Amino acid sequence: MEYTLEQEDNTCVLTLEGELGIQNAGELKIAISGILDTCPRVEVNLAHISQIDLSCIQVLCAANRSFEKNKKIFKKKSGNRKIRDRLIQLGFFDNKGYTEGPCVTCFWKGEEK
Repeated sequence: MEYTLEQEDNTCVLTLEGELGIQNAGELKIAISGILDTCPRVEVNLAHISQIDLSCIQVLCAANRSFEKNKKIFKKKSGNRKIRDRLIQLGFFDNKGYTEGPCVTCFWKGEEK
């Protein structure tokens, strides 16, 4: 996993690249935790992710909840087909589309399309 962070006005854009697996979950959590303290709004670019597993999906979901709790915005800027297919495999979407979760604004909403 590689990542870059760019500031655009009051928005931080976190671009993730490569494989997001269990071996990267801790690093991803630390990177996002640092951003929570400094950025009121974060957009995550997942367009260059080649693979994602449940551990990193959970980190991104937990980050979304933390940002909501702190009245900040954490949202997906772009995804890709591989992520969508993996989310379907893991049950995030049913045959009708998005399956509601515990967040007010789910990080993955819109990925089912």
